[in-house]
Amino acid sequence: MADDKPKKVTVEAIKFHTHDGEEYQVGDTYDVDEAAVESLQVQGMAIRTDRAAVAKKAEKDAKDAKAKK
Repeated sequence: MADDKPKKVTVEAIKFHTHDGEEYQVGDTYDVDEAAVESLQVQGMAIRTDRAAVAKKAEKDAKDAKAKK
């Protein structure tokens, strides 16, 4: 049976903001549901702390997909 709990991702505040009723100063890190990450990034409020690993995985996946063609 699949785990129905949303995956949590750690983000770092890059601008003062509130999220789910909590205040975050620049540099604060906190966990959010993975579904909320893109919205926070687009708004310029926070960025993933694992962004380098995510980018490297996306690059590898793209190369693997291209190799399979």
